[in-house]
Amino acid sequence: MPPSITRRRLLALAGASAVGGALLPRASGTAHDSAEMDAWNHPRANPRNTASIAQTGPSAPDTTWTRRFDQSNLFRFEGCALVNDRLLVPAHDRLRALSSETGDTRWSITLPTDRRREHHQLDSAPRVHGDLCLVASLSAVYAIDIASGDPRWRFELNSSTDGLTLLGNTAYVSALLDGEHRLVALDVTSGRERWRTDGQYVPLAADEDAIVVGSPTGRSEESRLVAFDPETGTREWTSDETLSEGRHRQRRSGVAIGENTLFVTDSGTLRAFDRDDGRHQWDVPLGDEESTFLDRIAVDGDVFVVRPDVDRVLRVNRSGAIGWDREFIGAEHGISVGADHVYVARRSGVSALDPETDESVFAVDVADTPGHGWTPVIDEGTVYGIAGDTVYRVSDDE
Repeated sequence: MPPSITRRRLLALAGASAVGGALLPRASGTAHDSAEMDAWNHPRANPRNTASIAQTGPSAPDTTWTRRFDQSNLFRFEGCALVNDRLLVPAHDRLRALSSETGDTRWSITLPTDRRREHHQLDSAPRVHGDLCLVASLSAVYAIDIASGDPRWRFELNSSTDGLTLLGNTAYVSALLDGEHRLVALDVTSGRERWRTDGQYVPLAADEDAIVVGSPTGRSEESRLVAFDPETGTREWTSDETLSEGRHRQRRSGVAIGENTLFVTDSGTLRAFDRDDGRHQWDVPLGDEESTFLDRIAVDGDVFVVRPDVDRVLRVNRSGAIGWDREFIGAEHGISVGADHVYVARRSGVSALDPETDESVFAVDVADTPGHGWTPVIDEGTVYGIAGDTVYRVSDDE
């Protein structure tokens, strides 16, 4: 049954402007619905960025397939999305859909699609709702048909995006629009605007109750967290403490929403804020060396942190105590949690750790040319990912 349209939803939709919209045909819009599939539809599993899923990944895998990959500018992306039999893989100037079973290319689209443009660039990892994949490219947001790779609609902006987040059937994008910084909510099915708010609010993570954004304070390299109602755009709270880094594009990889807590990595410290009102709860230094924005986290009750700058992986419990802290040579920019293991991206492949003891379960090397790595994508008995110049699937014997 489709979601009912409440009075609040009617007011929100009535107030939404349709300017800036698609150049391709669009269907009529639908009411906001935050429901998400229990699948790896986002670069870090879900809109909350927990990089965790209840499925059991591999324990003693072999390499099922590998494919060579253009590894230029991979620092922009956090991971892939997995949809049925498609693995959606972003690259510098294009999005590819690979068969999850064989690794064969199903389709590839170069973005932006405007042939008058000489420069092509993809600016976000793929995010999925239903049969559509949302990505940002230069000054537009695209909805791509997952089956065919054809664009369904395009929403034009006045600048490249500061951030793109998807919650249910609504996409949230920060960019210049009509010459001003805006946070805009878009209906995924049609590309129509639901609402907008003035100001530079960069989407970081979202759940059914709030979209959490970073907002500069006006001081250099300083920002606050702000929460908006995802349905109406009403401002809910502002964090009582500032964050020391204002680099929102990079910060997205270090923000996740737990059950009642918002976790943020900030200059080598893991910080916790109350999910409901933005009040600061605790800080935990992650080591003696201050890290850059490259620390990444996964949340499954406790928080698992990978620190590629200093080759370490940690477990921090929800009250802020460090459970374990171990050296991890070759750590890369991705960590995820399945039902049994913690999976850590490495420059040459992927490893699994026991979440209770930090002991190594396995390590698989897949890359001919080691390099940047992303969040491992967990499926039943399988992990997908990027290591250097290689897209891979490793899985237990079937």
